[in-house]
Amino acid sequence: MLGPRINAGGRIGDSALGMKLLSSDDRAEGERIAATLERLNQERQAMEAVMLEEGEGQAFQKMEGAVPPAVLLTGADGWHPGVVGLIASRLKERYRRPAFAMAFNDQGVGTGSGRSIIGVDLGSAVRAAVEAGLLVKGGGHAMAAGLTIQKIKCLSSKRF
Repeated sequence: MLGPRINAGGRIGDSALGMKLLSSDDRAEGERIAATLERLNQERQAMEAVMLEEGEGQAFQKMEGAVPPAVLLTGADGWHPGVVGLIASRLKERYRRPAFAMAFNDQGVGTGSGRSIIGVDLGSAVRAAVEAGLLVKGGGHAMAAGLTIQKIKCLSSKRF
C-alpha cells in the first residue's frame, strides 16, 4: 500500500515527498505529506486508466493488421511522461512483445518508455537509434529503455 503512494510523488509530483514522509518525526507533517501522496496516487491511477485505454486501442488496431508488429509503439499528445512506463509494461504483458509508450508535449517532444521481453535488448536498440540520429536521446538496458524524440524527425524519417 505504501509503495505506490510514495512512487506517485516521483511520477507526477515532487519526488522528495516520499523521503520527507519516511524521515519526518512530526506527525502533523507526516499526515499532511501522506494525504498529498494519496491524492497524487489517485491522480496517477486516473491518468493511467485513461492512457491505458487509449494505448490498448492503438495496440489492438496494430495487432489486427495483416502482419502484427514486432514492437508496439503507442503514444499521444498530453499523456503524462511519468506514467508511460506503466503503460508500456501493461502492453508488453498483454501482447507479449516489446512495447513503447510516448507522451508528447506541445512542442512535439515525445518522452517515452519501453519494456521488453526476454531475447530483445531494448537498451541496445535505443542506443543504436540515438547513434543513427533517429532519437534525440535515449538509453536503457535489455528489459527497459527510455527515449526522447522530436515528432517532426520521427515523421520525416523513412526509417521509422
